[in-house]
Parts: sequence; structure tokens; C-alpha cells
Amino acid sequence: MSINDKIKNEMEGRGWSVYQLSKRSKISKTAIINWFSPVPTTPNFDSIKKVAKAFNMPVEQLVSGKIDNDSQKQHLLELWNRLEKSEKDTIINVMSTILNHNK
Repeated sequence: MSINDKIKNEMEGRGWSVYQLSKRSKISKTAIINWFSPVPTTPNFDSIKKVAKAFNMPVEQLVSGKIDNDSQKQHLLELWNRLEKSEKDTIINVMSTILNHNK
């Protein structure tokens, strides 16, 4: 599977459009569209790093395509990636409160 296919699969898994990936990665929509055109271009390493960051995953995971087999963790990560920063901060605070309460 090409890096273009891996990016496309990640986008589809998150329900992201080209616009959403462009906004989150700060890569132009045109560049991303060209990755999926009939004669696709290949993203350079800098773009791959930006895409991995937008997906909140290590570059190695995006490039290798290795997926964690823990389905709950995968589901949690998919939900996490759809949250805004303030929502993520709230979730972290809730988790910290729960863990501190259980001590």
C-alpha cells in the first residue's frame, strides 16, 4: 500500500475531507488533491510529518501502517482525534481526577 493510500485510509477512517486534512496539517488543498489524482504525486517527507501530526500518530505508524490491535484504544484514539483542544483538555482533567480519586 502506498503512502497516498495510507493517508486516504486514515482520512476515511476519521471521516475527514481534503479540506479538514488541509486545515489540520497546514498543507494546501491542491497538494493533497494531487496525492489522490489519476496521476498522483507522492507527498514529501515534510508533508508526511505534518500529516502524521494532524492524525496524532508517529510518522513511523503512518509510513509502516502498523495498527494497534487493542480495539478500545483504537476507538478512543479515533474519538480523540475528532475533539478540539479545549475538549481534549477537559478529558485529560476528568481522567486525572478519576485516577487521583482511585489512589
